[in-house]
Amino acid sequence: MASGIEVAGLALAVLPLLVNQLDDYVLGIEKIWRLKRYRREFAHYSTLFGAQHAILLNTLEEVLRGIVTSEKAVSELICNPKGEGWKDPVLQDQLRVRLGRSYDPFMGIMTSLFDLLNHLSVKMRIGVSDIKTSSPFEVKAMLKYLLKEAIYKDLLAKIDETNAILKTLIEQPKHQGQTQKLQQLWKYLLPRYKMTRKHAQELFKGIVDGIYWNCGCKEHHCVHFQLQSNPLQVVNERSTLTEVSKFRMNFSNTEEVTDSWGWTEVEFERWPIGEMPTAPVIQDFCSSLRVTAAQTETRQMIGVLSCEPGSTTQYAIHKIKSIQPPVPKQSLQKMMSHLSRRERIRIAAGLACGVIQLGGNWLKPRWNSSDIHLAVNNDHRALLDFFFLTWSLSAPVSHEAGSSTARSDILVPLGCALVELSTGKSIGALQSAGSEDIDEEVTRFDTASRLVEAALHESGTNYAEAVHGCFFWSDRGSLCTEDNTFQDRVFDEIVSPLLRDLVHFEGLSF
Repeated sequence: MASGIEVAGLALAVLPLLVNQLDDYVLGIEKIWRLKRYRREFAHYSTLFGAQHAILLNTLEEVLRGIVTSEKAVSELICNPKGEGWKDPVLQDQLRVRLGRSYDPFMGIMTSLFDLLNHLSVKMRIGVSDIKTSSPFEVKAMLKYLLKEAIYKDLLAKIDETNAILKTLIEQPKHQGQTQKLQQLWKYLLPRYKMTRKHAQELFKGIVDGIYWNCGCKEHHCVHFQLQSNPLQVVNERSTLTEVSKFRMNFSNTEEVTDSWGWTEVEFERWPIGEMPTAPVIQDFCSSLRVTAAQTETRQMIGVLSCEPGSTTQYAIHKIKSIQPPVPKQSLQKMMSHLSRRERIRIAAGLACGVIQLGGNWLKPRWNSSDIHLAVNNDHRALLDFFFLTWSLSAPVSHEAGSSTARSDILVPLGCALVELSTGKSIGALQSAGSEDIDEEVTRFDTASRLVEAALHESGTNYAEAVHGCFFWSDRGSLCTEDNTFQDRVFDEIVSPLLRDLVHFEGLSF
């Protein structure tokens, strides 16, 4: 008596025999004109059994690929379903681990499938007689018996149901494993984002609020903070929280400045004081960038940035490269309709992660999609490795929100951007006629919040869940980006659904 996964091999061996027998019936009937009316029925059943054989074949190949190390080994098992390989106890143990709690139901269903196929084999007299050599009387009696009991329809329905159950039992452990891996990923990302937030705030104070711009042309300079548009890219790096933190920025000046430097890409490395290589503390960004712009080294130390008195850390500043001509860039708002859905999903997840990391510092409290910039190539197509958060040093730094609910809610700008990214249209293109004279931010809120249902239909439940969380946060009193509980909730209720969508669109497995 066969047991374990050996039954699966035997079931796989029986089905093509049934198909061949039905094909033999069809050929035999062709020679017996009185039985030709049965030909079409048996040809139809042959096709259906062939389809069930293909489904079972695909199902078993899928489960074997999860436990067998090579395609060759899978092929050998499939091609030799009665072979000794199906009796291998190691294969049995691997299948038990692969399916977990689904193992016993899987084997029970597979045994039931084999019994069904065996029963049908007996009814069809496989291996007992050949219809082409039987007398017309014997053939007619057998066919009438088979068709009279409608055993094909009944058994085909049972085989189809069995195949569906087998597929479900195989898929569920795989999905459960994916869910567990995603949960591990979430546990990795959130602490990283919180640490990034702390470092990004230090840099913001040192660069934008700090005393390191002593030039007369300060108002003509801009800082462009780089943020990854695909937050899952960092998963491949898997750096620990104790490793040196690195941030990329681009410094630029406007056309009004003629005696200065052009676009310069700079990297900041965070080091504990006392462990960092000796370097001079920077006195003036403009002067230092002008000096290094004239030098040809691809990576060059500029100096050290001390963010706050008494701080235990400093940032080593390296010029990565000078960029001439300046990087062509375009606002997300203007690029919205030119992005694919997959690209918009990436940016949506990146912006949501950016709120946790950069909300209230590099990401302005009242930001909108016109404040997010993408680098573009010569064909004006977006380069999606990262996007820019731009700060002009001529603008006063203010983190105070406005008086209206829409202005004070730091999640509303994200919700508006998510609606735009879902529809591929800017809020301006979505807003109703006659609303132009209303306060702009209130208009954006009213327009976007009415489109949560549209986001559901366009982008699915995960995306709509994130949009709804932005507009209808359950506790308005907790909207503080410095609060750990708030950051945890934003990650769970807004970021995580978008990351699940991104995993799906990128076709990733971990």
